[in-house]
Amino acid sequence: YSCIVVRELKIADYVFFVGDKLAPVLIERKSAEDVAGSLHDGRWERQQRNMRKAQYVLGDGHARRCQICYIIEGDPNKRKVHGGNVGRRTWFQSVDDCESAISELPLLGFSVMRSKGHRDTIGIL
Repeated sequence: YSCIVVRELKIADYVFFVGDKLAPVLIERKSAEDVAGSLHDGRWERQQRNMRKAQYVLGDGHARRCQICYIIEGDPNKRKVHGGNVGRRTWFQSVDDCESAISELPLLGFSVMRSKGHRDTIGIL
């Protein structure tokens, strides 16, 4: 028996419960365009900082912290616009900028999963 509850979350896009217990994982889903936009407006670092803090609170302390994960949807190379940037031209985020930010996530304690798009992400979840 499974139940899906939808709520607006401030720390991640997905959290999971097993029965009434919180499963030890926080997941943030980002499309390639979202990565570029988040880098541009500062959300990228802010969201990571909030998830790193929450992993200790929700995981019940340092010894039992939550896993923190990103699901990256799509390929930044396929999301280039005129000028070679990803997303809006005014964001000035190159494919290399996006890929570099994504590749740094494991060094910051995040797991990274890649998906082709929404349907692929559903299969991962």
